[in-house]
Amino acid sequence: MKKLSILLASAALLFSISTQAQITKNPQATRTNSLDKPSQMDVQEGVFLYGSMVVFQQNSREVVKISFDETVSRTVTNKEVISLTEQLSSYRYTSLVEALNVLSSHGWNVCQTWTQEGSRTGTEVHFLLRMNIKKSTPMSPWLEKRKS
Repeated sequence: MKKLSILLASAALLFSISTQAQITKNPQATRTNSLDKPSQMDVQEGVFLYGSMVVFQQNSREVVKISFDETVSRTVTNKEVISLTEQLSSYRYTSLVEALNVLSSHGWNVCQTWTQEGSRTGTEVHFLLRMNIKKSTPMSPWLEKRKS
């Protein structure tokens, strides 16, 4: 019985050693942090791009504001998408329906909505927008130096 348990323990030890040796031989199986330095090889395909839209009343007039994060312009490879996000966020929309129709015509979809009580503006309606894009490099804003 002792010989059998010693044999099983040694077999388990040899199995774990051989598994560790195979993992270190395969560079993709090792634990490297590929987020440290994104390269052109790290381009991801079929990803979503997100933005936000807020609608509120100001002086009995509907105000629509669309915004996108600044990391969009640094990571998206398609210059047309970058230009589109700048144009969408700078245009003054006359109504919520106009904004939704314009966004929809450019491929943006509403994926979530919620309401919030604003201190000065009353009730605000928030929309989370997303668009399926073909390519994007990985975003790592924590690795970039912040502007002071």
